[in-house]
Amino acid sequence: MAVSSAKTSLIVLLLVLTSPRTIILKAEETGKASQPSVEVITSLIWSGLAIEDRNLKAYERLSEQFPQLTIHHFISPAYAFGHDRDKSFKLIRAHVRSRDRIGLYLYPGYQLTKAAGAIFRSKPAFFQTYIAACAQQSICGYDTPLSVYEDYEVLALFRLGTDLIRENLKRIAPIFMIGVWDSSHNIRKTAAMLGYKFDFSPIKPKLVSRHIGYYPGYAWLETNWKHLTEPGAQPYFYQDIKPSKLIAVPQNGGMLDYTSLADSLASFEHQVNRALQREGQSQFFQVVIHFETLAQNEDKFAKLIQSMVTLARTKEVSLRYYPSERDH
Repeated sequence: MAVSSAKTSLIVLLLVLTSPRTIILKAEETGKASQPSVEVITSLIWSGLAIEDRNLKAYERLSEQFPQLTIHHFISPAYAFGHDRDKSFKLIRAHVRSRDRIGLYLYPGYQLTKAAGAIFRSKPAFFQTYIAACAQQSICGYDTPLSVYEDYEVLALFRLGTDLIRENLKRIAPIFMIGVWDSSHNIRKTAAMLGYKFDFSPIKPKLVSRHIGYYPGYAWLETNWKHLTEPGAQPYFYQDIKPSKLIAVPQNGGMLDYTSLADSLASFEHQVNRALQREGQSQFFQVVIHFETLAQNEDKFAKLIQSMVTLARTKEVSLRYYPSERDH
């Protein structure tokens, strides 16, 4: 949707990050046109819980309402251990389009850990919800930080998780996200060694503090991402990986499960204003949502996208969606 009389252009690029050079190339292309740009990254987490029909229908409605969107699907290998393994992967394949990206969503679930030959740990736990019962074994351990595992275990979990996604979904992009926003030098080193290029895990802590700031794991989140204090933290190379081959892509729009619509929109507006002030420099904006809460947050997600369109018009910028079919 574009305003032909606009003096400047806002480019909303949905999930275009496919190689380390993408950030540079897109900035160069934008610079040639002297048009400010905001590259919006929307990510959907499939965490391994039962795939409910109400969430599938919400996904289908949103896809119909916003057909221009391209999605990064972060899939948990926990689906490989559920009772409905074949059905679950079949449903995922049916709803991931050819232009979408598939990435790894990794946490040390009970069955994945056992299959990888690691020693399962039920604590510490971010939310402390599954320590006692672990009602669903496939996701038991979902809020335990991966960083408490030994180096060889992290490697085994990464390898097995990657293989299971590739085996069942036939493709996987070099992108990953770690459960409960976890991070460590070993996690980053392992991911880079296995060929991953982008880490979508980082988040500005304050974007989720209102809803989960009282949980014990929030202190770890603040430690991991204490440097992400700016409203619009941009993708950056991790400096502890030499040579730098891994790019952090912050969730600077928050996670809609825990971030208010007002806070997400404020972050987006900050990116718009910064793009207008810094012509030739692309600004990135990532927002994340869980598939398992999609029906619950359907209206919130739709309002976010619609409000972004309205804001673009108000700022007198043109709005276009990318990547298009010709970019694949």
